[in-house]
Amino acid sequence: MTGAADSTTGPLLARRQVSPQESSRNGLAQIISLQKDRRDKPRRIFKPVNNGLLTSISLHGFVDSVETSSRRRRRTILIPSTPSGELIDDACMVSLPSGPHAILGHARERQQISLLRLSASDSQIHHYDKPKSAGMRSGVSAVCAMMTPLMFASGGHDHNVHLWQIKENSLAASATRLDIKHTSVVQSLVPIHDTSHKLISAGADCNVHLYDLSSERVVRTMKTSNSVYQMHVAASPYTVLLEVAHRELQFELRDYRVVPRNAVQRFGYHDPKVNGRFARGDLRENHFVCGDNDGRMDIFDGQKVVQVLFDESTFIAASEHNQLAFFANPIA
Repeated sequence: MTGAADSTTGPLLARRQVSPQESSRNGLAQIISLQKDRRDKPRRIFKPVNNGLLTSISLHGFVDSVETSSRRRRRTILIPSTPSGELIDDACMVSLPSGPHAILGHARERQQISLLRLSASDSQIHHYDKPKSAGMRSGVSAVCAMMTPLMFASGGHDHNVHLWQIKENSLAASATRLDIKHTSVVQSLVPIHDTSHKLISAGADCNVHLYDLSSERVVRTMKTSNSVYQMHVAASPYTVLLEVAHRELQFELRDYRVVPRNAVQRFGYHDPKVNGRFARGDLRENHFVCGDNDGRMDIFDGQKVVQVLFDESTFIAASEHNQLAFFANPIA
C-alpha cells in the first residue's frame, strides 16, 4: 500500500468480500476444532516459522499447533492448569537459539509474561513478573518481538511500555521501562527500522508514539480521532497501517515522518458495531485482509488502478504494477 502527501478520506481501495459459503463452494473452507475452555476466545494465530506449523493461542492459555500442509491438528502444546486464570491479551513469536518460542502477555496481577518453548515435545514455560506501578493494574495488554535478538517489548494496563532482555543461557528476563507516556491502556506495539531502531506504541488514548531506541526518547506523536486497536508496517517506507475503532473507516494509513491532521488515507466498510481491539487483520505488500462481524473476510487491494474495463459479467482493473484484477460486475 502506498502513501501520499495529501490526505484522503474514503474507501478508495478495491475491496472484495469472501463469505464462508463462497469459500465452501470453491473448495477452500476447512474447519479444525482446537482445544478450548468454556467462554474461551482466540487471541493470536502465527504463521509457520520453518517447521510448517501454524500456532494458535487462546484467551485461556490453550496453545495448539496445526500442520499447514495437511491442515490437520498436530498437537496441543499447552493445556493450562487453571484456564480461567490465564487471561491472555496478546502474544508474539520470538526466535531463540534453542528454537521458536511464544511470548504470552497476561492481564493478571502477577507472572504477567510467559515464555513458552514451541519446538520440544515437552514444551518448557518460564514466567516473569512485570515491574509494578503504584495504584495501577499490572496486567500486560500488548507484546511484540523486537528486531534485535533476545529482546521483546510489552505494553500494560498501567499505561507503561517496557523493553525486555532475555538471557540466552538461563532464559531469565529483565525489563526496562521506556519513557513513553500513554494515559490509557497500551493496545498495540510494532518495531520498525528506518534510520535507526524504533518502537511504535498505540493506546486507547488515541495517541501513537514513535520511540527511538538509540536516543531513548519519543521523537514523534500522532493523534488519532479513534482508539487504535492494531498496527501493521506497510510496504511503503515510513508508512504504518492502523486498525481503529470506527464503524465505516476502520483502517488508516499514516506517514510517521510528519504529523498530519488527517491520515494519508482512510478506508473500510459499513458495520453497525466496531470490531473490538482483539480483532486483527494482516497486511502483505499491497493487500490487506480482515474479518468482519458477519463472518466474512474483506480483502483490500491498495495498488493504484490506471485502467478499468467493463465486460459482460465482470469488470477488469489494471494496476500501475502491470497486474489485472477481475471483479464481478455489480450492474450486470
